[in-house]
Amino acid sequence: MNDTSVDGNNKKNLKKNNMSGISALTMWCIILAIYIVLLCAIGYIAFWEQDFNKPQNTVGSYINILSEYKRQEAKNGSGSESTEDINEIIKEMMKKDADNAGDLQELASQSFNIIMGTLLAFLSSSATMVIQRSQKN
Repeated sequence: MNDTSVDGNNKKNLKKNNMSGISALTMWCIILAIYIVLLCAIGYIAFWEQDFNKPQNTVGSYINILSEYKRQEAKNGSGSESTEDINEIIKEMMKKDADNAGDLQELASQSFNIIMGTLLAFLSSSATMVIQRSQKN
């Protein structure tokens, strides 16, 4: 075999490995950027002041409704059975809404932890590859 055929095969292998013209470093940076964007977006959802992160937003409207019914009850005189039933229904809805908000916050927090774990795994594997390459050379 001659050297020109080996060089031709190396060029073909390089083209196969780098078909789109994107270098390994560029691809690594793109993947890192995607992980960082995901981490920031999910961190914003999980920890920034969203509706489900503020209890006063979650149950505040129900408290306003309850106080409105109490005002109407005071205006009408004594409390009726329908007003008490409505109060119980509103309290039950308030509990369910608060539980749902807690579940949403927990889901966002778990998603943040998953994305952070995958980012750390990506960086760890990248560092391992760099160290192994430097030890071979």
